Amino acid sequence: MITIYYLFGPIWASFIITWTQRTIFHPTDVTRRSHCDWCYHPLTWWQLLPLLGYLFQRGRCRYCQTPIDPYSTIGELLTGYLWFLLHAQLAMAQLIFLTTSALILATTDYYGQWIDLRWLIGLLFIPPWPYPKFELIIGSIGLTILLITIKKRHWLGSGDLWLFGILLWCRGLLQTAVILLIACSLILLHPKIWQHQPVPFVPSLLIGCLIELSYWNGF
Repeated sequence: MITIYYLFGPIWASFIITWTQRTIFHPTDVTRRSHCDWCYHPLTWWQLLPLLGYLFQRGRCRYCQTPIDPYSTIGELLTGYLWFLLHAQLAMAQLIFLTTSALILATTDYYGQWIDLRWLIGLLFIPPWPYPKFELIIGSIGLTILLITIKKRHWLGSGDLWLFGILLWCRGLLQTAVILLIACSLILLHPKIWQHQPVPFVPSLLIGCLIELSYWNGF
């Protein structure tokens, strides 16, 4: 069953990422056969295999040799690990809802720098941490101060702050601080931050959450 979970995760991630990209950013390609984004050559079945297709092509289109965007492959890899990590804590339906929401939020923020707040509800399936209730009060006060500051400075979008609030509710003050530290560290590795360009923060927050969950689950 663990193997099935780990294999189904990347397949589901590939489907959701492709569906999000097509329906939101390229609606005219919804029914079109999968193709290279640069030379538009149709892809064969083995090029569409989650994770393996990218490796078989060595990260480049077989036809035009243009580098393939690794976003989908990274999402497939992380989703497979997430399903392996949480298969004993969450039911199949909960895993599907959680990963669907996370992938849609991350994909829209990565490519368009916006998110649909309605998908945040799926993140409530993040396993809760048994934190004292006073942490939520302290964290809420801190989040309110952060909201006021950021609103004036325009450092983060409202979607990032809502996601931060959900992490605070599910994981508590200390764990959320760890997630935020990891996310900020990942942002510093992004080349756009040094070019003074907008950087998607949701993917980094979700990766930070995955790393934090992995640590507390002993992996």
